[in-house]
Amino acid sequence: MPLWLISGTVQSALPFAAYTFLAIILSFSFTIFYKYTKNVLLTVLSHAWFNGCIGLAVYIGSEGYLQLNLNWKVYLIFPPVL
Repeated sequence: MPLWLISGTVQSALPFAAYTFLAIILSFSFTIFYKYTKNVLLTVLSHAWFNGCIGLAVYIGSEGYLQLNLNWKVYLIFPPVL
């Protein structure tokens, strides 16, 4: 079941067109990643990594809108490039 249909998830707060566009872009990205690595496990782990990073940075606030939370966890995973 697509996460867009499950209320309370980050994907459900996106407009359907944005969710569909993101799903297509990610599908192509993971397909290209698999094509060059020939490894399903690395592709699955990259998908899990993406989901985890989205969960750290974006959440649905109390008003029901997507909010960006750039706290120490995000900077730990993606250190700023100076």
